[in-house]
Amino acid sequence: MFKPTLAHLETVVCIARLGTHAAAAARLNTTQPTVSLRVKELEERLGIEVFEKVGRRMMLTVKGRTLVDRYAPLLDEMENVLRSVTDSRAMRGTLRLGCGEIYALTGMPGLLRHARAAMPHVHWEVDVDLTINLTDKLSRAVQDLAIMVSPQDRTLETACLSRLNLTWMADRSLARELRLRRGRDDLGRVPVWTLSRPSLQYELTTACLPDHGAHSPLNTCNHVKALIGTIAGGAGVAMLPDVLVDGNPRYRHLTRIFPDLDPVPIEFHLARRRDTRDSLVLAAYDLIRGQAH
Repeated sequence: MFKPTLAHLETVVCIARLGTHAAAAARLNTTQPTVSLRVKELEERLGIEVFEKVGRRMMLTVKGRTLVDRYAPLLDEMENVLRSVTDSRAMRGTLRLGCGEIYALTGMPGLLRHARAAMPHVHWEVDVDLTINLTDKLSRAVQDLAIMVSPQDRTLETACLSRLNLTWMADRSLARELRLRRGRDDLGRVPVWTLSRPSLQYELTTACLPDHGAHSPLNTCNHVKALIGTIAGGAGVAMLPDVLVDGNPRYRHLTRIFPDLDPVPIEFHLARRRDTRDSLVLAAYDLIRGQAH
């Protein structure tokens, strides 16, 4: 009887979890033709079809599902054993990390610098997107990890990484010209800007408006730095992340306004699927979580 090698089984399980040969090849640090060859060898020697193609994804056949269901837990246990005795510096592969734009501009540089030192042979694919899209990509295994604002999906394991405040700001000249003193009263007579929907910042901004924005249309921008530049140029007011403004000479003309409206704290969370057993994903999750502050 043909006995599959660990490479054959690892490849099949990886395809089943990630959905495509290309994603499995990236995770296993090999080529797509090698992945296809391993599957072909396994199917020919076992005399069964493990996968069938449905659209762009490879779906398990009934026999393929039985094979993966029986072998995957054994492979996971082997991975756990190896992970317990292996230095993360020896790990290899490609990790797909989703990230919200504000964190990408604040915490990402330091995080990836630390990750490079701890996992020098790991490659990263960073995808900057909104939380709602990151959650969807993570649930569909399009991404391995994601850093986003307050995820609500219970299928995800999460850890808080950092916090910052959104504070109402405006150009000093505009604030003096319009005599911006009280938040809800003044917000009805000044152009209000925010990130595009369906961002959390859009929701928080709307909640501050008179009648919750029912009769006060918002101006929107889908880029954080462009939004800050817009407000610094005197186009209106917005809730801006203080960590990107404070101490930055480019924004020295920005000033805090509306003392009656408290800064709104937001948290960034690292997330992964609860059902993942991939040793590289788990090691990266632990590494990043350890950088929380």
